[in-house]
Amino acid sequence: MQLSTYFLSLQNPPSLSYRHRLCHHYLSKRPFRHKLICTLANSADQRSSELVTTLQSETLKTLEWPSLCNYLSPFTSTSMAFSLTKTAAVPVGQSREESQKLLDQTTSALHALEALKSEPLDLSVIEDVSEILHSAASGQVLTVRELCRVRRMLGAARAVSEKLAAIAEGGSLERYTPLLEILQGCNFQLELERKIGFCIDCSLSTILGRASEELELIREERKRNMENLDFLLKEVSVSIFQAGGIDKPLITKRRSRMCVGVKATHKYLLPGGVVLNVSSSGATYFMEPKEAVELNNIEVKLSNSEKAEEMAILSLLTSEIAESEAEIKYLLDRLIEVDLAFARAAYAQWVNGVCPILSSKESEMLISNGADNALSIDIEGMQHPLLLGSFLSNSTDFITSNSMGPSVLGNTSGEMTPIKSSKVVSNFPIPIDIKVQCGTRVVIISGPNTGGKTASMKTLGLASIMSKAGMYLPAKKQPRLPWFDLVLADIGDSQSLEQSLSTFSGHISQICEILEVASKESLVLIDEIGSGTDPSEGVALSTSILQYLKNRVYLAFVTTHYADLSRLKEMDPQYENAAMEFSLETLQPTYQILWGRTGDSNALTIAKSIGFDGNIIERAKMWVESLMPEKQQERKGVLQQSLMEERNSLEAQFKRAESLHAEIMKLYYEVSSEAENLEERERALRAKETQKVEQELNAAKSQIETVVQEFENQLQTANSEEFNSLVKKSESAINSILKAHQPGYSFSFTETDTSSYQPVSGEQVHLKGLGNKLATVVAASEDDDTVLVQYGKIRVRVEKSNVRPISSSKQNIAISSGQSFERQGEQSREVPSNSDATESGAITYGPLIQTSKNTVDLRGMRVEEAELQLDMAIAARGSNSVLFIVHGMGTGVIKERALEMLRNHPRVMKYEQEKPLNYGCTVAYINSQALAWHECFVNEITRLQQFRDKHELKVLAPFRVPRICISFSISVSAKMLAVFEKAIGNPPEELRLPSVGLDSDGKKTREEILQTFRLLWPESTFYHLSNGNFMTLSHGAQGPLHPRSMVVMDDIFCIFIGTLVNISELRRHYGLSRQATEAMLVVDAYKVFRDRAPYPPDQVIKDLEGKFAFILFDAKSSTLFVARDREGSIQLKWGMAGDGSLVLSDDPNTIEKACGKSSASFPPGCIFMNGNGLVSIDHPVHKVKAIARQDDDGKICGAMFQVDLFTRLQSIPRNGSAANWADTAIVEGD
Repeated sequence: MQLSTYFLSLQNPPSLSYRHRLCHHYLSKRPFRHKLICTLANSADQRSSELVTTLQSETLKTLEWPSLCNYLSPFTSTSMAFSLTKTAAVPVGQSREESQKLLDQTTSALHALEALKSEPLDLSVIEDVSEILHSAASGQVLTVRELCRVRRMLGAARAVSEKLAAIAEGGSLERYTPLLEILQGCNFQLELERKIGFCIDCSLSTILGRASEELELIREERKRNMENLDFLLKEVSVSIFQAGGIDKPLITKRRSRMCVGVKATHKYLLPGGVVLNVSSSGATYFMEPKEAVELNNIEVKLSNSEKAEEMAILSLLTSEIAESEAEIKYLLDRLIEVDLAFARAAYAQWVNGVCPILSSKESEMLISNGADNALSIDIEGMQHPLLLGSFLSNSTDFITSNSMGPSVLGNTSGEMTPIKSSKVVSNFPIPIDIKVQCGTRVVIISGPNTGGKTASMKTLGLASIMSKAGMYLPAKKQPRLPWFDLVLADIGDSQSLEQSLSTFSGHISQICEILEVASKESLVLIDEIGSGTDPSEGVALSTSILQYLKNRVYLAFVTTHYADLSRLKEMDPQYENAAMEFSLETLQPTYQILWGRTGDSNALTIAKSIGFDGNIIERAKMWVESLMPEKQQERKGVLQQSLMEERNSLEAQFKRAESLHAEIMKLYYEVSSEAENLEERERALRAKETQKVEQELNAAKSQIETVVQEFENQLQTANSEEFNSLVKKSESAINSILKAHQPGYSFSFTETDTSSYQPVSGEQVHLKGLGNKLATVVAASEDDDTVLVQYGKIRVRVEKSNVRPISSSKQNIAISSGQSFERQGEQSREVPSNSDATESGAITYGPLIQTSKNTVDLRGMRVEEAELQLDMAIAARGSNSVLFIVHGMGTGVIKERALEMLRNHPRVMKYEQEKPLNYGCTVAYINSQALAWHECFVNEITRLQQFRDKHELKVLAPFRVPRICISFSISVSAKMLAVFEKAIGNPPEELRLPSVGLDSDGKKTREEILQTFRLLWPESTFYHLSNGNFMTLSHGAQGPLHPRSMVVMDDIFCIFIGTLVNISELRRHYGLSRQATEAMLVVDAYKVFRDRAPYPPDQVIKDLEGKFAFILFDAKSSTLFVARDREGSIQLKWGMAGDGSLVLSDDPNTIEKACGKSSASFPPGCIFMNGNGLVSIDHPVHKVKAIARQDDDGKICGAMFQVDLFTRLQSIPRNGSAANWADTAIVEGD
């Protein structure tokens, strides 16, 4: 078997480098998949690893670490990471450096979550293919679906890496470096992914014929054989049917062979036939005709050959995967590490976690030398993770988002970066403070039962393990704690009947094993030390154990009810006392730790609150007083309670004062920033606006003078036939200048304008409180400063200060045009001048009678349609006339837009409601002419007319003078056009079908097309190429959805229409800057397959995602390259001109006038090159054929192009071939 050339040309993945082999050797031990119980201390020579494993396992169960990992599992995305969290096998640092690395990864993932809020990273698409890899390595042939799973996993892994790189490029690289380092050095097996994609269609789960040449030949031969067999069986079945041997022709398959159905009574119709099967009733035989035996034999043989060839292809792909097993497994482990980092980050957001600081011995020494009360453990406001998780799980917002709370990000430098959130921090469970000074080795916690001693100790143990695992802590500020190599705990009842251990012996056995394996970097947690035996002996044994521990562990936390143990601090500063606070008023614990104090058990107080007999309580107090010589115990308790109350009161006052001070300072800074340089900013703004207006005025003058000067120069050398086109061209140029510089009208009012204003009944005014809505004054009150106005159907009384009159300039706009131009062949219209209007006192309008001609009905239209209709209606009205606008009531959208247009339209002198109660119709009074933007425009128009009269020009059409102010305009899209001679364009002959004829009636040459386009679009940019070929792009208005760009680079001309949605990815792919346009990108893509041949152009165009069409011409090689997106979103036409030239344009009218019927729509999803013709992007090996298009009368009116799936082009070039893809000729298959 021989695979196709492309398959063979793919290089095998390189062998593992030395670094990768080391990584593989390291990963083969699966450190991140080991149980947490396998963390070993460095002093392995002093303790047994088995004992360490057992103690760690018991400690994790005691601290409920698996339950905490279960809260982490919902935040994982992959099944592999989910399994690790469910089995409590999340990675834990084996050293302080590894733990810090995990914390940095969590911090980086938090930054990534913030950056990817709109488009989160999807890791759920990464599948677990470890079993598939094992099957491939063991020699089993993988199925098509298994190969596709591997391909999907590799593609998803590469997409994750690219997305992380993209956010790192868009932000601070240092923030995302820990995440990027995880996937650094991974081999994403791009070549293997391409091989599988080339050979297998994963959407259909089938092996493609191009996978090998032999498979392609087998399938083609099988197809021909089946066609012959089907044809033969159809003839036989029809003959049987005609002879009455069957009710209807029947062709089926029995025993893997094609056969026909025949009645048992007509078996003789198939002499020599073979009976393959019989129906259940026995009435029908399924027989193989004698003539079909050989064809069926060939079909069975080819089918077996096809299966064998497919199995060989699957075997080759399986071997490729088996060779890359180590690298793929390494990649899977790295992806699990990424998933767990994002899971820890999401968990941190969920619990409002903060990043802990892992202190070292060196940093502890520096801290202790710099302060007297330096702390080795400084955790403030720590909440028990399990209690907090239970509370959040029962709340309504449990894991509804991966970005739910504020998290404080920490880095190696200790800097803090808060992430804001609206989530309120819960006060349950009650937060505690754990503060241990440097040099303290044993902390003794005393206090009443149910006071929180054990829970506080478990909180410290979980905080230590979470920091080692890279998890954030649910605490305030930024906690600091050492890195512990082992966390060992003896908490709970160790009684075991099976091992004959009592409560006391069980505790002592556990402590003995802990003392055996503990090191100088270990944390030891012991609950109720020395309990379960005689108090005197228990105190003695506990004292000896604590003195032993202080010299052999980093820190030991113990709880006790023995008051004598609290006196150890007086003899040795390495001991520290702590007490659980208890309220004597409520007789309830507060769960707060009082550091440096000794706690009371308060057993008698608790017993009294429960309901014990008072006599029993009194006798117990007497015994306590007799046993305790210190008579002032009760007084100490009362004094302590009063001090605590005073402390709480002072803390509350301090928090209120701090909050008020922060708000005041914030307000102060806001006012200061706003008031800074206010006058200077105002003067600079005025100067800038004045300069802008002057520049615009000078630019307009200069443009009009240039147009007039060019007109005069061309007129001197032009003949009489060109006068009309020159006039039209000048008129169009000045008209475009007027449009570009037409001013808007703003109606501003000052306080002095309205201070003495008195509204009159029936007058229309603007209401400030309603957004300057137009209302009618009903009555003005003389007693107070209020006015009764009516807006729509609502009457309301407002203050006079909130009423503003309509601008008088809007109601009495004078006519500024000094002259009235006449059109040749039209009757002139008399228009009163400014002086006439002033002398007469008022401008007279037509009768206020509504007719069908002076009414425009906007009801039922969209806003855009209503704008256009109203604009056209105003433009069509004559001088000094009225226009009735029926906009209706409705939601008011049409009405508001219509009134806004009337306020700003230059031809509307004023407008009002038709009747006081008819708010669905408005009457507009139309002026004779719009106001002139500047007097120089009128002067320039006059100069044109005088110049025409001076030379007595005779034009073929009336002189159309540009209007001074355009009443309405319809935006015309920009147009593009490209024309190439036949030798270069090489247009498909199908564009000129035989039925259309070879005459050139209605078609133009290149020169005629160029002249016509120049007259219609004089402002266009023209690029004249050799031999009359040209490309041009007009500069008219273009829509935001389909922008246009044109670029010339290295003698390559490109016009691009539309947008690319993945332009950012393509810029990075081709190494372009962010300023590169789509046209520049297309030029670089063209260079790729031009300079790196053989390289298929369809592979380059497949990378372009969006709505686009482009025309590219390489002047050096005379190569023409045209493409259009798959959906055909951008209109693109092409045709053959009268001289055989190829014409391309996005304007159907241009193509129709230039090419007549020899035109067609450029097929979507196709590319055209003058070297190899028309090719489909998705089906590059199949030919694109033309189909005649007929009109309603059955006449051929053009052509359309479709992909012919039965006709193939030349196959993929073989290895070593120097043939260029761009020069491959089209050959038609069978």
